[in-house]
Amino acid sequence: GNDEAEEHKRKVFEISPQRKTLLLSLDDTDIQTMVEALEITINNRLASAQASGIEDHGIERFIEWRDKVKTRHICITTIARRPILHCIRKNLLQPLEDQKFDLLIGVTTDPETLKIFDDKISHCKRLMAKLKFDLA
Repeated sequence: GNDEAEEHKRKVFEISPQRKTLLLSLDDTDIQTMVEALEITINNRLASAQASGIEDHGIERFIEWRDKVKTRHICITTIARRPILHCIRKNLLQPLEDQKFDLLIGVTTDPETLKIFDDKISHCKRLMAKLKFDLA
């Protein structure tokens, strides 16, 4: 059963140059960003499960994806691509944009600080474009 599923994923991957290009185009910073985004989800779900006392059965999936991202497993481009995109948007991009907005309406308009936020935001957006197969 599981071997057949792996074989199917491998075949899908091999006939899809997009997936191959995506996997080859991911650098260490991209991997780190995806791991970070997944870990935030994992930690949030663990905290929520602990607070509610209800076991979170879906968390194992995120842990598995995080471990597969670390090894640049094909799973990144097949099964986990959309959930990872969502994690990046929700856990990294949105908070960064909110913090940058707070800086802009606040007193701190230090160009260095703003540049750091802009760099992080554009990195997240570039990575999301890759994951959406918008490879330019």
